[in-house]
Amino acid sequence: MANFGIGEIYGFPLRDTSEAAKATREAARCPFKGGDCSKKGGVCTLTDGSSFPIVCPQRFRQGNVLFDSIAELAFGAGKRYVVLSEIPFLEATSKEDTRKHVGNIDNILVELDDESEIVDWCALEVQAVYFSGTSMGKEIKSFLEEGIVREPASRRPDFRSSGPKRLLPQLETKVPTLRRWGKKMFVAIDKPFLDWLPSFREENDLSNADICWLSFELDTNVTPYRIALHSSHYATLESSREGLVAGAPPPKSEFEDRVLKAIRADSKIIYSN
Repeated sequence: MANFGIGEIYGFPLRDTSEAAKATREAARCPFKGGDCSKKGGVCTLTDGSSFPIVCPQRFRQGNVLFDSIAELAFGAGKRYVVLSEIPFLEATSKEDTRKHVGNIDNILVELDDESEIVDWCALEVQAVYFSGTSMGKEIKSFLEEGIVREPASRRPDFRSSGPKRLLPQLETKVPTLRRWGKKMFVAIDKPFLDWLPSFREENDLSNADICWLSFELDTNVTPYRIALHSSHYATLESSREGLVAGAPPPKSEFEDRVLKAIRADSKIIYSN
């Protein structure tokens, strides 16, 4: 398996030596949110030379493509809407928990009428990809300080940590309530994540689904790279869970055979009480 190095840093591919790219890197700015980059080192995407998994959620915000895509699917074309960030969703119920809120939704998109009253709304979770392997610190420093692109160290996108371990608990916590309220959850991922995601049963229309999965990809034929909607997929929470977990238990007898083989292969002392 190929190692993954830096794909984009502070919003620009490494090969971009334009004045805009240099100025943005020197200022450590994020061109997608229009402010200082909050991610140490400023890496937006990784690459193995062909695939570009997104490792920073701000990367999805380029040109408002993300929000416009959701608004058209949820509300219809040409609707007025606003985007709200980090809206508190879950309230603490434990007497020992001094926090008022214990969980947020990444974004809420709200359709407004001409008097700016709420017509409809939907929720959005954005899932960038974690990586496992060697830190990128040396590669970042070499490029930013010396302009040297190092050979990538042993590193790869970790879709399992990003999906079943991080995203799935968020969906299982929030979607049941949204479903009772008659509201939809949109989930933004990139195409490499979609390619990893095992197949799950899809619904034929958003009205029959709890979740709309939106896949985005980068057009790397232009500089800077440009994000675009790749595909949309409708699913229930249950089928989404099956896809993210991507596993089925073996027969009990087969599992016990594995346990027995592990015991026989282990030279450790077997204790008794």
